[in-house]
Amino acid sequence: RVEELLYTDVCAVRKVRNEVLLSSKVSPPSKITDCDVSDWVAEECSVRCDNSCPHRIGGRIDPSSCGGRKTLRRRIVVKANEFGIQCPLLRKETRCGQYKCSVDCVMSKWSGWSKCTKECGGGARQKTRSILTKPNHGGKSCDTPMETEACGTQSCDRDCKLDRWSRWS
Repeated sequence: RVEELLYTDVCAVRKVRNEVLLSSKVSPPSKITDCDVSDWVAEECSVRCDNSCPHRIGGRIDPSSCGGRKTLRRRIVVKANEFGIQCPLLRKETRCGQYKCSVDCVMSKWSGWSKCTKECGGGARQKTRSILTKPNHGGKSCDTPMETEACGTQSCDRDCKLDRWSRWS
């Protein structure tokens, strides 16, 4: 939004200047070359994140006291001549990394499998793990803390031996 306003203001100034200088013999608009620069290119921030953000001083947030710094640069695309608007700032520093560091979930190793709930006919057993570090500030979430699998799936019917048939009574 700010850049749009600045562009609109500069555009308006150029229009007025060119209209005023239409009758000039020294610097008519055709002899004017204004500076033109590229878009800003940001260098890497000096910190990835900062857990001291937001920094408070006397109950008020002070955005200049936390995070890191990065340099923004742009280059001259067209140099201004003696009549044109001179080039603006080509380098500036800005704050960055002004947010808390993300914390990923950390989980323990899996426990051993529990005893099967049934010896036959279909049972279940489980293994579990604990959450050692809860995720925070957009960190990676935790996977499931428990897994269950089928066990004791064989039939409860056993092979049995029978005696010979007795005589009819």
